[in-house]
Amino acid sequence: MEPNKTFKVDNKQIILYFVLGAVTILTGFMGNYLGYAAGILFIIVGALLVGKNYASFYSDYVSFKPSPIAGAKLIKYNEIENFEIISDKKIFIHGIINGKKSKLRIAIFLIKKEERQDFINYMNSKIGK
Repeated sequence: MEPNKTFKVDNKQIILYFVLGAVTILTGFMGNYLGYAAGILFIIVGALLVGKNYASFYSDYVSFKPSPIAGAKLIKYNEIENFEIISDKKIFIHGIINGKKSKLRIAIFLIKKEERQDFINYMNSKIGK
């Protein structure tokens, strides 16, 4: 099923992973061998994020894929009680998530800055606020 609306990971965040990877690998040259492994991991995560959807809105649920390693979080619109904007970097969604009542932290800073308000408006329209 194709999503109605998607929000991709911001390219600036992907570049940050590559830069962190390079810097961490450089610390490996100074004798910190853990730097090699961590640096390679940052670069792999950055490469896996290229062109990926962070949030996908379908007809009756929303899917969040916070990282390439983590599984997708699926939330039906009728199971969302509310969501609160904590800051310009994160949002909490309260409701039944993956079958149990909890709250989900959404790192909204991963979405392009110019699309964040559109994301909030779209979320409001889907949960009926």
